[in-house]
Amino acid sequence: MVYIAGMSIRTILSVAITIAAFVVSLGFGSRANAWGMLRALNTKFMKSYLAYSIYKYHRINYCLDIESGSAGHFHKRTLDTEVKWALGQWLEVVRQYTGPVPLNSVQCASPNLNIMVYVGPSTRDDFDPSYNDAHIHDLDEYFVKIVLNSDFRYRYDGSIYPVYDFAYVVRQFLNSGNFSLSFFLKEMYANKYSFDEIAAWVAPQWGADGKAILYYTSAHLLLHELGHSFGLCDTYDVTQNCDPNFSSHWNNEPPSVMGMANYLYLSPDDIEGIRALFQRFAPISRTPEHKRK
Repeated sequence: MVYIAGMSIRTILSVAITIAAFVVSLGFGSRANAWGMLRALNTKFMKSYLAYSIYKYHRINYCLDIESGSAGHFHKRTLDTEVKWALGQWLEVVRQYTGPVPLNSVQCASPNLNIMVYVGPSTRDDFDPSYNDAHIHDLDEYFVKIVLNSDFRYRYDGSIYPVYDFAYVVRQFLNSGNFSLSFFLKEMYANKYSFDEIAAWVAPQWGADGKAILYYTSAHLLLHELGHSFGLCDTYDVTQNCDPNFSSHWNNEPPSVMGMANYLYLSPDDIEGIRALFQRFAPISRTPEHKRK
């Protein structure tokens, strides 16, 4: 346990945790399902998504590509920690279907790539802070690409902010307590802290902008985009990319990562959705073409 001035993080935040639990109970106590699966899973790009490739290869090969000069103070070391943390959340709740899934950092040119995380300018006409696309290598190998858009700017109260590396936003707190980023992210997940709480005691230097800045940090965006990488769709706009034949009833959408809610942990709806997705793809592990690479 790490202590600050004789008190642990849990002691300092005991009141905040109580409030967080009450807020979570309001959000999840009487909820309706809203999870959905991507329409793209019915196309040849199905092989790009992790729900397919994990069963087929029993691993995730990922790479990081940060464009030189990108805004947001990104570093490969911290981004790598955030990618593994976000993947770990999704994999933990489907372990009963997949068993252990090794995470391997590879070169982006690798023919065995599963996920590329790219920080740089958007190649789309829209101006989203992040997005997810399915790709095919020349060798008929499939992968998904997550883009953290370095061109994106968020305007709030006269100030303009880019998509930030989460580690940069909370760096002051990490340095003050000599915390590792990995430890801190695990604490955020384990205690289910809200953005209001994190902004208030972790990033007070950002003032009223803190909550909005956290919304557009890499940790939050990666957790959501990796949901797409597995095969889940956006629950805040079910008509855009959700398959009505492989989705729950969209009614009174509960807060969730796939609904871009303001927290850094999976909701019951996210967990139900990802488990349904892996149940759908389970027969892949029993097909004759099943192999390991």
